[in-house]
Amino acid sequence: MQWAVYILSAAIGAVVGVIYSFQEYNGKSSDEIRKSPRYKNLGIVLGAGLVGAAVDWRSLATLTGQNANVSRFSVVIWYDLAVITTVVLFLAVGIVAVSLEARHRNRRVARRARLPPIVAIGLFVGQGYAAYVKRVAKIDSEIEGVGGQDTTLVVTRLIRLARAAEQGFNTTRSDRKVWVQHVLGLAIDAVVAQMPEARFQIRFASCMRAIPLGSVSSEQLSMIPFDALSMTGCTEVLVPGWQINGAPESAALPVCENASQCIPGPPRAFRDNAVQAIVTNRVKPSTSVPKGLHSDIRDYFRRARYRSLLSVPIEGPTGVVGVLNVEADSEMFDPDNPRVFEIGESLYPLGRSLASLLIEDQS
Repeated sequence: MQWAVYILSAAIGAVVGVIYSFQEYNGKSSDEIRKSPRYKNLGIVLGAGLVGAAVDWRSLATLTGQNANVSRFSVVIWYDLAVITTVVLFLAVGIVAVSLEARHRNRRVARRARLPPIVAIGLFVGQGYAAYVKRVAKIDSEIEGVGGQDTTLVVTRLIRLARAAEQGFNTTRSDRKVWVQHVLGLAIDAVVAQMPEARFQIRFASCMRAIPLGSVSSEQLSMIPFDALSMTGCTEVLVPGWQINGAPESAALPVCENASQCIPGPPRAFRDNAVQAIVTNRVKPSTSVPKGLHSDIRDYFRRARYRSLLSVPIEGPTGVVGVLNVEADSEMFDPDNPRVFEIGESLYPLGRSLASLLIEDQS
């Protein structure tokens, strides 16, 4: 009977440990320690331990006709060891799970909306998983609460600005810069109007203009981060233009005559005259691109200041003359999301506004 009591005590301790570890999943949490599930569940642990210590196991063995020397202290020790082992095991698994969940979430949201894994672990250990979920929900609600502008209003402003830009074709360079900054700012507004959560995820908006390869200066050619001349059929180079927010982009990108030989992003948007979206850590150059450039292209995008990019063609009267880019520090411009391309297509009026300004600036 002695070992049966010890095993029973350990089994009860394991059950109590599981209850202590998982009871906080009921969704209740509190910033006050005394009201948190971790603190309140200690009552279950201590209560079961006191019951084991209060039972007179020797007298119980005598009443049942058993001859066993069962120590109360040993019963409590077996119970405590089982509780501690179970709690530590489940907490360790929970810490790993919460840490991975926080890391995965941080890759998908803006820097301002991220929750450091160490903070997530602290919430889980100190107050339970429900506290972590509550903190994430609070952050998300604050971001969504900011909201965006009415989509109809934004589209109306897009059309008006496009017409105004065409009417104001003969403007000074400083005026054109102001116009471009207004257009780029409106591009950000248009994205936020349709994706309110993007307000804290968009980093920059910029435009790139295309220059025929024969007219590219040596300085502009040196801005290409890899050997563009080894790319078959290179016809144009996209060079940085005006930008809103932050320092200007310093890289130029080559455009090939064959779309399949273009690198993803702005060059493909320019050549195909279609919206392009990329996530930097998932860029895969086409098999038509020289294999010697694959690693350089992937390294370029991995070092990029953005996590995802939305590229919209800037179409002028004679064809595409550049690309409008909207950068995000999260993976919000996922090419697997059809909604992203709908948003990109809504920016076409802005591209037409930029076309006349880019052509005049280049001339």
